[in-house]
Amino acid sequence: MNEKRKRRVDQMEREIAELFQKSFGENLVSLIVIGSYGTYDIVEGYSDYDLLVLVKDAKNVPIISLERMAQKYALEMGFSAVPYVDFENRLADNKKATRFVSNIFLVELKEKARVLAGKNIKELIPEVHEIVQRDIRSEWQENYEHAVSEGQSIFKRKPEKWVNYIINMSDALLLGQGVAVPKKDIPAMLEKYHPQFLGTDYVKQSLILRQTKKVLALSEEEKEELRKMLVMFLEEYRKYVFLS
Repeated sequence: MNEKRKRRVDQMEREIAELFQKSFGENLVSLIVIGSYGTYDIVEGYSDYDLLVLVKDAKNVPIISLERMAQKYALEMGFSAVPYVDFENRLADNKKATRFVSNIFLVELKEKARVLAGKNIKELIPEVHEIVQRDIRSEWQENYEHAVSEGQSIFKRKPEKWVNYIINMSDALLLGQGVAVPKKDIPAMLEKYHPQFLGTDYVKQSLILRQTKKVLALSEEEKEELRKMLVMFLEEYRKYVFLS
């Protein structure tokens, strides 16, 4: 990211931190930027800006519209609010923890996220080598089930989200082994750490579609081909995490 763009992101994040601190007040424990902007692994005009808010009381989350700020900075923005106790339960690795803060997500938070306001929760997360000793395979399996479930089916979303799912689910295979790399390095690391996974070529194609932004302007025929690629990727993912 060039220096001018970096200054613009810094200014945006100061405004975001101020907005969330004012809106959430004492209910805000930590405000964290995740995804592409968490590591500045950004494709301008494509990457979304994703936030995680850890809160004391999940029943007292204010309604915040990011529309004006999204228009100002020409970004698609969104946030998820998660109870801080859920984060604590996952740290403790107890049965009260939910899928919304998984062990894989702990690795992502530690290695690929940035704290904008509130408590620096990254300091509380155990060392990665300790986290990956937990039940990671079941989380890979949950990722698959979530992707294909009727209520959350990825096929109901836009083609660019299909591409992101392929990339992110593959990244989760690496994070589950404690390997955190830029998106461009995912295929090479899959070949190193998951040599039996046969979906790597689909990840390579997805990265090209993301980087070139071609996925934003596909013909109907190209969308159908991408849909078929997603089906094949998910099948390879299923076989790898359930059957291997």
